[in-house]
Amino acid sequence: MKLLATTLLFFACLTLLAQDVSSTTSGFSFEIGGEYAGWSSNSNFISDLAELDPDGYGYKLGVAYGFSEKLSLSMAYSGVNFNLNDNWTKFAVTGLDVYGRITFGGTLQKFRPFLGAGISTRAMKVDPVTLDGFGEFELKNTGLGFFGAGGANYHFLPNLAGAFQLRFTTGDFSGNTISGEQVDIDETVDFTIITLSLSVKYFLEY
Repeated sequence: MKLLATTLLFFACLTLLAQDVSSTTSGFSFEIGGEYAGWSSNSNFISDLAELDPDGYGYKLGVAYGFSEKLSLSMAYSGVNFNLNDNWTKFAVTGLDVYGRITFGGTLQKFRPFLGAGISTRAMKVDPVTLDGFGEFELKNTGLGFFGAGGANYHFLPNLAGAFQLRFTTGDFSGNTISGEQVDIDETVDFTIITLSLSVKYFLEY
């Protein structure tokens, strides 16, 4: 029995040594990709904009630091063009996300799901808009939101991965200006944005 146990342990050790690291999510990483987003609002002030141009395409640039294979802190800047129907000279939403992320699985796996949550700044610019059918003005809205996200990395190499992410962001535009002049809105100017992103990530520490 001792000989059998020793033999099994020997082959188990050989198997573990033969396994290669397939992924890493620790240390610094950089990300670049594209996004598809849809948005809506219950506010009378901007809900017509969402009905005219409810979705758009854009980009995403990110940096992250993995404290371990499980826990990381991420920051991403994104911009989405909602002027798909050429109703405006410019209709874009930009923002910065700061969030914590938990990555599941281990370094022997290529497929690594993750979940994240954090805060998000959002700035919307629409140019030109009309007021009561008159004039041409520039509308800017800025605000803060909170979001949750889920997705997965697939590692082509241990430190090179393709990623997809679904993000749900909701918040309020607290700053609203028309041609540079602050306007007071007698309602909550809310927004909800659902975003699907596809990107490439490169991890430096491997």
